[in-house]
Amino acid sequence: MKNLSLLNFFLDNTFSPNLARALVLMADADPDSIRCVRDHYGKDPGDDVWLRDVKLWSGDWIILSGDGRITKNPVLREIYLSSGRPMYVMPSAFQNKTRWLQASSFCKWFPDIQKHASKVSGAMCFNVRENGAIEARNIKS
Repeated sequence: MKNLSLLNFFLDNTFSPNLARALVLMADADPDSIRCVRDHYGKDPGDDVWLRDVKLWSGDWIILSGDGRITKNPVLREIYLSSGRPMYVMPSAFQNKTRWLQASSFCKWFPDIQKHASKVSGAMCFNVRENGAIEARNIKS
């Protein structure tokens, strides 16, 4: 099991930068250990770009996404698999929630995601269900 304080999280464009910043404060984390697309790049560079980049970062990086299409698009799926990083996909309704409901749900799920992520490595993908349950996601073509 990895040390929870050594895990790093990258939030894709479905997350508000404000939620990422709040997570740093609530998790009492190093500000460099939680990044989001818009803060890191200034704008959304496209999934293909950040998926390639996250592979190059040192440390244990965990991808958090609200976009299950990444693993369904053959090109993005291959880029993701080559990243070697675990990914947690939020429920499909996550993107359509208000920012307050997103924050409430995500803050409820994050401790379990963090614990689960400390036990996995490699390009393994998981669904986070609305009730917080974490299940393996089949991403092979």
